[in-house]
Amino acid sequence: MSESSSADLLSFTKLGESNYPTWEYDMRAALQVKKLWRLTSGNESKPSSPPEKVELWEEKAEQAAGLIYQKLEHGMQILVQKYMDDPIKMWGELEKMQHQDNPASRFIAYDQFFSITKKEDESLTALTARVEDALHKMRNSRNSALTLKDFEDELVRFGSLTTCSRQRPESNG
Repeated sequence: MSESSSADLLSFTKLGESNYPTWEYDMRAALQVKKLWRLTSGNESKPSSPPEKVELWEEKAEQAAGLIYQKLEHGMQILVQKYMDDPIKMWGELEKMQHQDNPASRFIAYDQFFSITKKEDESLTALTARVEDALHKMRNSRNSALTLKDFEDELVRFGSLTTCSRQRPESNG
């Protein structure tokens, strides 16, 4: 792959706090093109022998980890630095950080989804992408054991807490 086409392959936005859904697919596609995804996803196990195959696997692991690290904003890099030699753990840690299963993350994901409006100069394609990202966040914020009743109770409880915190206390004067 030429230098320019390799740079084009990695021209997507670095992972920050709010763009995991799109970054995940872009990074996965880049790793697939470079034939590093199977290793990163854990589907290609490290061979025990011969030494040449072990060395090749380790080189691919370093390349995958380096590519992932380069496509992270500084704040995200700090969170995975201890996995610089292990793209499997690095990918898993990033995924785990984004798929938090708690009432606060669910409430925020749903609140963000229902707050989406079309910007004046925004194309329908861009709007659709933002909606898809928000849906992805909503799906990742809940597990299969969460019932509709549990979810409704969480929304009422969390919604009441956030409403109370937004109200200003009455002044005494």
